[in-house]
Amino acid sequence: MAMATTHWRNIDGILVLAFLAAGFAIGHHFIFDFGMTDFAQQWMPATVMWACGHGLFDPIHSPPTLTSFLRMNLLNFNCDDLIAVEHAGHASVTMNSYLYLGYAVAIFWRLLGVSYMSLAPLLGILYGAYITGCFVLLRLSFNRWLAAFASVALLVSPVAILMLRNMRDFAKAPFIIWALVLLVLAVRVQRPRQLLIIAGLLGFVVGIGLGFRPDLKLIALLGIGVLAFGLDRAALHRWSRIAALGIFVGFVAVLGLPVAAKGVNSGYFALQGAAEPFRAFIGVTKPSYDLGYLYFDAYNFTTIAGDLRQKDPISWDLHEAAISDSTESYVLSRTNAYVINWMPLFAGDIVTRGLKSVAWIAGYYALYSPTRIALDPHRHPHTEAHSELVSQVEPAFLYLSQPWLPYIGLFGLLALACRTYHRSPREAICISSVIGVLLMSLSIQFSARHLFQYEVIFWLGMLSLVSSPFEFTELRKSLPRFGRVILIFLLLGGIGYACVLVVQDALLTREIQHILDADRERVQTTALNLDDRKTLIEVPIPLAAVALPHFSTDEVDKSLYETLFTDEHLRISALTVADRLLISVGGPSCPPGQLDLTLTYNGHLKFSRPLTIDVAANGSRTLLIAPAFYNRLERFRGITIPSDRIGCISDVSRVRDDRRLPIVFSAVLSPLWRTQPLFERLGGF
Repeated sequence: MAMATTHWRNIDGILVLAFLAAGFAIGHHFIFDFGMTDFAQQWMPATVMWACGHGLFDPIHSPPTLTSFLRMNLLNFNCDDLIAVEHAGHASVTMNSYLYLGYAVAIFWRLLGVSYMSLAPLLGILYGAYITGCFVLLRLSFNRWLAAFASVALLVSPVAILMLRNMRDFAKAPFIIWALVLLVLAVRVQRPRQLLIIAGLLGFVVGIGLGFRPDLKLIALLGIGVLAFGLDRAALHRWSRIAALGIFVGFVAVLGLPVAAKGVNSGYFALQGAAEPFRAFIGVTKPSYDLGYLYFDAYNFTTIAGDLRQKDPISWDLHEAAISDSTESYVLSRTNAYVINWMPLFAGDIVTRGLKSVAWIAGYYALYSPTRIALDPHRHPHTEAHSELVSQVEPAFLYLSQPWLPYIGLFGLLALACRTYHRSPREAICISSVIGVLLMSLSIQFSARHLFQYEVIFWLGMLSLVSSPFEFTELRKSLPRFGRVILIFLLLGGIGYACVLVVQDALLTREIQHILDADRERVQTTALNLDDRKTLIEVPIPLAAVALPHFSTDEVDKSLYETLFTDEHLRISALTVADRLLISVGGPSCPPGQLDLTLTYNGHLKFSRPLTIDVAANGSRTLLIAPAFYNRLERFRGITIPSDRIGCISDVSRVRDDRRLPIVFSAVLSPLWRTQPLFERLGGF
């Protein structure tokens, strides 16, 4: 019997090594297919400086060849170009935020030469570790051949392979998967010594992972929760549980927190993720309002600064002029408090997006239908490069991208929970909670680059669904209790969800009414006829904008175009004035039907926003709440409408409210807006 057990363990070991080797080979070969990978290197020149023996410092002035190399216009870099370059005495905040990833890249460049081809072994290690972790995670719940089958699918998945184009995002995947493996083992372990070893390994994986990608902060919190409340209390003495928690926290604190603490505040990403591009991709319904319509940093800097700067513009401007890096801006350091101040007003939308996120991951491949993935806010740059392996397997994976797959996937997650509950109710609660929190958290910024690593969750559900009929004789013993637990969970969860939506509806109704009741300053507009049978209803620049440092009332300085996608354009965006406008649309002189208008901006950032408003036939007015931003890169001009419908804009006013709702909040309020739900709904797939 012992020999048979050893034999099967040897097979598992062989499979682990096989997947590690195959994963390494695919990751290693990737760079030869695509030529390069992105890890935010344009913000991390210190990697090249260190690789060339100049220390972990940014250059004061980058030579043109270094700039071209970091922007991926050159495949190789010659260290001789840095001989006369002086360093700044520090590395960028971006480098410090991804310190271990930066060091890993720099080490391979020092050993193998500063070339993107030299990163092939690093990509191989990351991909091999990811695939091996997926196999081990699957093996903890299924027999080796089912686990091996799913792991082969994960190994050749075009989603995972193509994600290697962005090494900064892919780098988190192996750490998250191995952390999940260790969390499952921690919940199951019954021997104190093994628990301490697992806790140490978990702390090491999470701590190092935080240095590669700050996303593992949530894993760290979940690890604390599992070790504090999810262990087997009957088999493990209290002091061994406390020791395990202490070991885990110690490793994470020493290895990870000093790096993770230097990252961008989570509130900034939450604000980005609340915008329209992410709502459209996750597929929840659009209500009559939104929290932004663009996804790029200059827009987010502008919207945050437009709210925060107006409280104390003098001290704000002095601080922004003194900083050397945009990551030191008040826009980032104060974002958490800013977002927390108003985000609870949208609690229902947060839950709705979280639930939809779980459903998408349950039916993972449905996200990658051509029509759905085209909505992803983060689009990889087009390249003519291709992978022969991806070309061969992609048609089969596209066949899985069906809109009904999430429904099947949800039954798969239910089957996974049932099988786990049969093994241990405690384990089912712990693991289901961990998976639920991780999948719901993806809705903060729902994009393929943030969720791709959970492809294995889909396979856990599918294999559970396939296995359950063959295990029914055993599972039926615990089915009544499991059914009662699920029924209670759904009942309480449904009631709670409904209450959250009702509360959000009431709060937003109150806050919107507050805007409508606030003091207003009517704007004296002028009409400018354009060449294409349209008219621009010009809104004058406010005096507060004219007082901005270096702001000119003339056209936007064309030379500032050179600052785009550099640190300087973010610093300029942090000096912004914003108005909340209330625009009245419709009235007796406005023909009914759809009215196409554009909130028109002038500048380099292209903030202009087209809108379509339904004009009522009874002469009643629709109210448009919209922000107007002014800085050196972009400024609001006015409202562009068809010339034959100029009478549809009856009034434009600046609202003087206390901005409980953020300035980026926009709404189209029909005459019956109070009877319409002010929350997002789940929508379909």
